[in-house]
Amino acid sequence: SSDVCSSDLHSKVSTGSAGNGIKEEEYTLEIGKLLYNMMKNDSRFEVHLTRSSPAGVANSKRPQISNKFNSDCFLSIHLNFWESPSAHG
Repeated sequence: SSDVCSSDLHSKVSTGSAGNGIKEEEYTLEIGKLLYNMMKNDSRFEVHLTRSSPAGVANSKRPQISNKFNSDCFLSIHLNFWESPSAHG
């Protein structure tokens, strides 16, 4: 199996943007949890999270946590928020 470490950016340590009631920190955590839940029952993967609560981890610590797990793959989840409805990508 492959060791995968999922690291969702933005947390109480670094909240990211917010607008229209949406906070990046909340969405990245939920995406990280969904990814973890999808992969944890797949025998091809041993999956780890750098955080599982809103408390957060400093950005500089995330790769160190992945290294402690001897991860083969480090997934960094990041979102950007923009107020303009014409923005897309």
